Amino acid sequence: RRGELADGDGRLSFSGIVPLLEDGATDLRVSAVALDVAKVARTAGLELPVSGILEMSGRLLGTRASPVASGAIALEHPECFGERFDRLEGRIEYAGGNLSVLDAELWRGRSTLRGNASFGAESGQVELDVASSQWPLEEFTWVRILSPETTGSAQFTLRGSGLASRSVPLGDLELAGAWAVTGLEAGGRNLGDWTGRLRSDRDDPELHLEWDAGIFGGKLRGAALIGEGGSGRYRGNVDYVDLSPLKAVPLPGLFGSGARASVTGSAGFSGVLGQAGSFELTGTAERVELGLATSGEAPFQIANVFPLRWGVRGGMVRLDSMSLSGPDTSFQIDGTIGLGETRALDIGILGELSLSVLRGALGQLRPSGPASVRVDAKGTLDQPALTGSVVVRGASLEYPNSPFRVRNLRGRIVLDGSEARIESLSGQSGGGEVHLGGVAQLGASGAQYRLHADVEGVRVDYPARTSSVIDARLTLAGAGLRSLLDGRVLVSRLSTAEGLSISEVIANIQQPTALLSAGPLLDGMQLNLQIGSVPQLPFETQLVRDVEASLEMSVVGSASAPALMGEVRILEGELRMLGTHYHINRGEVRFLGPAQAQPVLDFDLETRIRDVDLELVLSGPLSNLNLSYRSDPPLPFHDLVDLIAVGKDPTVDPSISSRRRLEQQSVVQTGADAILSQALSRPVSKRLQRFFGVSRLKVDPQIGGLESNPSARLSTEQQIADDITLIYSYDLSSAQQQAIRIEWNPDRKWSFIVTRDQNGMIGSDILFKLRRR
Repeated sequence: RRGELADGDGRLSFSGIVPLLEDGATDLRVSAVALDVAKVARTAGLELPVSGILEMSGRLLGTRASPVASGAIALEHPECFGERFDRLEGRIEYAGGNLSVLDAELWRGRSTLRGNASFGAESGQVELDVASSQWPLEEFTWVRILSPETTGSAQFTLRGSGLASRSVPLGDLELAGAWAVTGLEAGGRNLGDWTGRLRSDRDDPELHLEWDAGIFGGKLRGAALIGEGGSGRYRGNVDYVDLSPLKAVPLPGLFGSGARASVTGSAGFSGVLGQAGSFELTGTAERVELGLATSGEAPFQIANVFPLRWGVRGGMVRLDSMSLSGPDTSFQIDGTIGLGETRALDIGILGELSLSVLRGALGQLRPSGPASVRVDAKGTLDQPALTGSVVVRGASLEYPNSPFRVRNLRGRIVLDGSEARIESLSGQSGGGEVHLGGVAQLGASGAQYRLHADVEGVRVDYPARTSSVIDARLTLAGAGLRSLLDGRVLVSRLSTAEGLSISEVIANIQQPTALLSAGPLLDGMQLNLQIGSVPQLPFETQLVRDVEASLEMSVVGSASAPALMGEVRILEGELRMLGTHYHINRGEVRFLGPAQAQPVLDFDLETRIRDVDLELVLSGPLSNLNLSYRSDPPLPFHDLVDLIAVGKDPTVDPSISSRRRLEQQSVVQTGADAILSQALSRPVSKRLQRFFGVSRLKVDPQIGGLESNPSARLSTEQQIADDITLIYSYDLSSAQQQAIRIEWNPDRKWSFIVTRDQNGMIGSDILFKLRRR
């Protein structure tokens, strides 16, 4: 009536009729709660790698010779072959020697596996139909053991029918299925999306696999046979199109982000299931291309000359004398690369190489020119040890938007383990010599380096339209993208382009153009440069002459955002302003703030215009420049402005005073104060650029011909010397009314004036001025 077996918390309950006779009817009901599946299997004499908590209910009918059973089972937290799941449910039916599993469902999280299966104990007939949803690969124990960094999701469908056999793995089964893996990643590399199919025929003991994948920027297609001749051997072939080896084997920074590479070819493989060392692969690359993007230029292309042979055996990739060529490039690569945990490396490179291939590895620095390379790379991919040398012949180095460029670079770089040492490397730049040296080391934490450069007599065109000749000794030390550029620069000569004014020179310093294009390398490069000059530095422009100056500057901050501090002193010289030559008694330009180069001026200028001795003092920052003056004889400010801006004589000449009409004043006089003030206080303004170094232009009714016509006249004036002035004027009402006037003022008392009018008549005036106090 009621029976129960107990084992801890587990209960197996049963009730019903069990016949004693062979043909008696059976009617037995069985239920189970919280049974240990592993213990039940051992009790039944079955050694199964399963565990979990069993719940079931079922009914057994029929006779002892021909039983019929049905029921439902559920396993909580089942575990099989080390894989743990959340739950397994299904129905079981047994009749006529056939066992069927119906509506079975296995799930873990949101992933599910559903299927039906049947097995004929006497006939050996098998039927199955299984389908899964997306299963994350990283949740499988065997994936975490074999490839810990592999991620992605897989799903499949499988249908099969036929006769099972213990001697032949697939027996007489006919299988058909499909599978897909999406978002596959391993070791930090994206392996793309894979799709595949499998099948086997009743009379064919082999399992046929086919797959397609989008991987490493290209396409991969393959096919394989598993269980050849009923054994565990497999063989197959793959075709690959436009695969990028730079994505397959990352080489950080070697070719830069702009590099593009592709390989197209085919390969065949074979091996034995369960024997990892038995895998062998032989391949041929029909087309290999490497393109290095260069700013503003056509990409640098390297390609194979003949089909390249490669293979995999014993866990090693073998390269057989691969020949590659490109512009000024022809070299061979052979050796092996390990695929195991050590990733052992043994590669040889020999031939001629254009240094353009290194542009990606050196950031925005653009090398070019030929070099001979003989390098052996051993160690591992993570920590390669290089031995050999690179001999440079007539190479060049340049940086975008930089005034520096080294040409005809010659020398030798020696590679020894993880160290690269510059034995001798010299070139020309700007008419001078550049000598490079130093050591760089590549370790697990990145590159560390200490490089130095000696510069002798190099011309640098910076700032805009300004040229200087420098000597320098610079040192660059750092690790990775963090570095310090330290050293001293000595300026031996300084000049500007024709037509460049002093105001433009100061403006270029205040708002300099970028010396180098910004980038990660420059953002992490700190500066500590001292800039000095030779004693009495010569400085020549179109507007200054006989100038001797001295520099004492510091450049700090980062290379992409430098800051300027220090001062520029002018010891002596002459300056031309508003058509007049000024002697420089004292001149200083100081840069006070490290955050922003804000020039502060302090200039003391003196000159003699007409018979007036004038001294101007300019001081203060460019944004608020102060002007003070002294004159001998003392003049009111508006006369001083007339004298400087338009050259109007503040005195009244007795010989011509009767010809002037006092009511006719200079047209420019009312605005002269504003013109001079703005010209001096805003050196970077357009008006100052207009007035610096050009002949004076004025509208003046007081300069007429011999007829003493006081009509308004347009005059241009050029000061030939300190005491000689040439004036050309013509009547605004008639271009034919022209006059030429020369004034000579040898001293304060005497003035000699010669005038020629449009009729060719010449007149002269001799003035003697006497001042009484």
